[in-house]
Amino acid sequence: PDKTDSKKRRDRETLRSLVPEKVRKVDKIIKRFKPEDGVSPSWVECATIEDDLFLMALAEFDKVAGRLWRAKNDLPRRRSQLVIDLKRRKGELFSHVTRLKNLVAIMMEDCMERLEDTEEKLKDSLPPSRESIVSTF
Repeated sequence: PDKTDSKKRRDRETLRSLVPEKVRKVDKIIKRFKPEDGVSPSWVECATIEDDLFLMALAEFDKVAGRLWRAKNDLPRRRSQLVIDLKRRKGELFSHVTRLKNLVAIMMEDCMERLEDTEEKLKDSLPPSRESIVSTF
């Protein structure tokens, strides 16, 4: 009985750690997402990508959990927790993409302002043009 209990305990611990592991993987993929063609996906496209991502996480969970038959009583509760945690992340990809777009816009605006400032400084530091010297005399 002792050996069976330790295996059951190990299976239960593995199953318990599986939910946060899959959620972290989804979070990591969302945070590292970059559009392939440089064009930000729409809300609908983001929702489709998320659905595929969530289905992949559930399939991976089911594959591993299926081998943990000693913890089969815990399986429905753990899978349900994974579904809840994934649903809480619905819309995160679109938020991430929107934040990136906003960040790019802010950076572009900042670059343009710096370029204009640099251009003004260069104009002020350059010697007068030949035409302005000739017109002065």
